Amino acid sequence: MNENENITDVNEHFPRACKAERKGQNVLIMRELKEPFRRFDGKYASWELEYRWLSSTIKSDPQCVCVQGNEFTYYKNREWDKSKGLFEQFNLF
Repeated sequence: MNENENITDVNEHFPRACKAERKGQNVLIMRELKEPFRRFDGKYASWELEYRWLSSTIKSDPQCVCVQGNEFTYYKNREWDKSKGLFEQFNLF
């Protein structure tokens, strides 16, 4: 991924998300869970971070993409900062 790619706020496409950002063909979406999720380490998380990787965009319609895959990770309140950008805090690729 090119470090100079712009980060775009895409919250309007994810109404349940607290934050959603796109950088090139990568999308990070942070959602608050309705019920705590028990992680592998036995701790309970209140937040779900979804990472989506997209197909290349169609030049005539930059919003037209296909989700090639996604992964989920889970965080407690104190494990992420709501005032910072998602790409600033999480390096999943």
